[in-house]
Amino acid sequence: MINKKDLNNLQGLMFLYALAKTGNKTAVSNEFGVSVDTVNKYIADLETSAKTKLIFSNGRGTFINPEAKNILKLAAEIAQNLHLFNTYTQDSSQCKGTVRLCTNGFISNYITSNAFREFTQMYPEINLELKMQSATNKIDLLEVDVAFDTELPQNKDVVLLASQNVKFGLFASPQYLDENGHPKSLEDLYQNHRFCVQNGQFKKIPEVVNLLKNIQRISFSTDSVVALRNALIGGWGIGICSLGSCGDNLVRLENVDFEFSIDIHLLAHQNTQDLPRIRAFTDYLKNIMARNYADLPMAVACSAE
Repeated sequence: MINKKDLNNLQGLMFLYALAKTGNKTAVSNEFGVSVDTVNKYIADLETSAKTKLIFSNGRGTFINPEAKNILKLAAEIAQNLHLFNTYTQDSSQCKGTVRLCTNGFISNYITSNAFREFTQMYPEINLELKMQSATNKIDLLEVDVAFDTELPQNKDVVLLASQNVKFGLFASPQYLDENGHPKSLEDLYQNHRFCVQNGQFKKIPEVVNLLKNIQRISFSTDSVVALRNALIGGWGIGICSLGSCGDNLVRLENVDFEFSIDIHLLAHQNTQDLPRIRAFTDYLKNIMARNYADLPMAVACSAE
């Protein structure tokens, strides 16, 4: 039997978990629909129960004290079980409900395919929700159902479903090439052409680091793959995209000696991977990966088995 103090501690643990994610009390208060004073009260009560200081704040935000490591681990486990409960409260025997997909931003153009449109036609009662955040951590805690990531899972509860080596190259719009000509070489690209850059982890890839070190004119940079793609289609400059995901709007600069590849992994959580709506989506994604976006995969059967 639990009592009122247990319930207060449970709510305090969830506030602590959210604070560890955001580092911002205002963001937590907005997410939970309570005041910052309420967040402070529950955290203070939790500190009283734990007999230790759990958080500290400065001009950069709110942070978790090292002493709170084990308590935060407990909070994460509770949150994971709540996410699991929420997953099963949807109709778990049918191909309906929400499937949450997560990916790192810099590989997201790999999955922005017209094939997704066909999936929504095949399964009109499944709602796809895409999160552009660190994939592995999200799926560990069941904050998402499916993830694309460049890292292999470290958590035994996360299952590797498929992998594919994806190549990247240089692309530009026909409009840009008509107005500026095709770069004749990397040196010509460095000296005489405008370049569009996606920020974040993409800029840590060695081939990209070397390219950006030599580019003389960066005309546009963004954290958003959608904004980058729109800039390229709009003729703002030359940029990097995965091969096979750009469609007819962009032209690959095959004469310029620049290409690299990364391994992309499809992940799911072992506790939810066999739910029909999640299985239907991951089977569909595995078909896309196997065909390397050459064509649209056939419909996959959905059953509760």
